[in-house]
Amino acid sequence: MPIRINKKVEVPAYEQIRQQVIFGIATGEYPAGFVMPSRTQLARKLGINPNTVSRAYGELSDKRWLVRQKGARFVVVHPRGSLPDPKTENIDTLIIRLLKAARAHGLPTADLVAGVQALATADPPDHFLIVEPEPRLGELLKYEVRQATGQHAVSYSIPELWQRPQLLKGAALLVPAYLADLLDFLPVHQQASLTRLVYAPFGGFLDHVRNLKQPSIIGMLSVTGPGMKTMDGVFAESIGSGHHQLIPFLLEWPLPKTGKIVISKLTSKDLPPDIDIRVLGLKGSAARNALLAVPPPQGWASHLPITTEDDLRAVDVLFTDSITNGLVHHPHCIKYRLLSDESLREIAAIKLAAKQEVMPVKV
Repeated sequence: MPIRINKKVEVPAYEQIRQQVIFGIATGEYPAGFVMPSRTQLARKLGINPNTVSRAYGELSDKRWLVRQKGARFVVVHPRGSLPDPKTENIDTLIIRLLKAARAHGLPTADLVAGVQALATADPPDHFLIVEPEPRLGELLKYEVRQATGQHAVSYSIPELWQRPQLLKGAALLVPAYLADLLDFLPVHQQASLTRLVYAPFGGFLDHVRNLKQPSIIGMLSVTGPGMKTMDGVFAESIGSGHHQLIPFLLEWPLPKTGKIVISKLTSKDLPPDIDIRVLGLKGSAARNALLAVPPPQGWASHLPITTEDDLRAVDVLFTDSITNGLVHHPHCIKYRLLSDESLREIAAIKLAAKQEVMPVKV
């Protein structure tokens, strides 16, 4: 996904760059070790001041999405691209690589064999547990997992799992790939078996907007504010290229007990601040304890005006997530599923044991 910006929209250029890089990492388009264009190269390509690129890269580095290497180049740090390709590995190459790693760390072969046997004989999981980037996004991931597998899932944040490790018992972990390297506190058998989730690409949807022949009002309806914050930066260039207007709409989820659908109308300025999820990779109990005391933004949407489905129908094209797609009707509705086909296939292949009587319950 090449980085593009539009200088005529409200979203600042550095913010457009930042959110597009985050989305590219989440979809695996910028894998681990990917070297970002230099600030001069990207600034020249986009026709902007190099300081704007420096600000975007600097914030991404501060939030642990990128790491600065020698020569002032920035590199993606999430672990997806560092994983071996299962299509090119067989059992012999896996064993050889494991033995070499053990010897490099001075581990006795007998200990290695014992560890492998312990992992191989561990009880199979009986439910899905999603490590959530933020609560609303966790709800969306749970919904898509249930739609794909028929199995309910629970979801917890990284701080919750630090504090309550008993929640991990019997869980098949589903982890967004960009969070997997933050889970060094997990039991070894769960580190070895967790499934890394990759988000679906979005390029085709952006092309759809770019190809609109008439200036249009584009609606974006979701249950997650931070998710729409990222998409606002991703959409910016294609929205501006045709002089379109983007209107975010937030649907209250879970639905109220009355079953009434409550939707708020937003502007780009109303979207919540980012949750610094990558900062959770800071090492040391003191840093973790400090971060545990910083909750994600709450009540940020409470002041927003309530809108109706008639307002939604007034937009020319409405993009919806997997949850909201089934709750509203629009003549030109386009559904965006968060999880990629690859991730859904991997989840469907996981075999769960019979469920235990007591399931983890989020409180």
